[in-house]
Amino acid sequence: MEIFAKLGINGPIFLAQVVNFFLLLYILKRLLYRPILKILKERELKIKKGLLEAEKAEIKLREVRESVEEKIKEANKEADKILAKAYKEGEKERIAMIAETKEDINRMKEDTVKELRKEKEDILLQVRAETGKLVIEIARKIIPSKISEKEEGEWLSEIEKEINN
Repeated sequence: MEIFAKLGINGPIFLAQVVNFFLLLYILKRLLYRPILKILKERELKIKKGLLEAEKAEIKLREVRESVEEKIKEANKEADKILAKAYKEGEKERIAMIAETKEDINRMKEDTVKELRKEKEDILLQVRAETGKLVIEIARKIIPSKISEKEEGEWLSEIEKEINN
């Protein structure tokens, strides 16, 4: 024990300190350590629960994203269908308008041809009448005698017959 005395350790005090240490350790373990462990376990459970909920939320978010992407794809497909339908309808309308325009052009062409034929006939009639008059005038100048109106009418009718044939 001399060694303890040289170190300045008193046996009964040392023993009392060891007993006090274990008593304090027991009290701390009983009153403080267990409640702290209990709080830590509860907190750990809350953290695990939070992580699980976060994973569930992430999975749900992923599902929602996939759903939104699918809906966007469907909407794009529907938009493409609508555009294709509109294009087809526009094409049909264009074809119908072209056909209608062609019909209008053909009608106008026929009307123009009719008008030109009528004008041609009118001009031919005028030319025939003028030709007959010119023939009579030439005949008057070539034949010195006077032509009567009756003969002039006969000649004009004969000239018209000849011109019409």
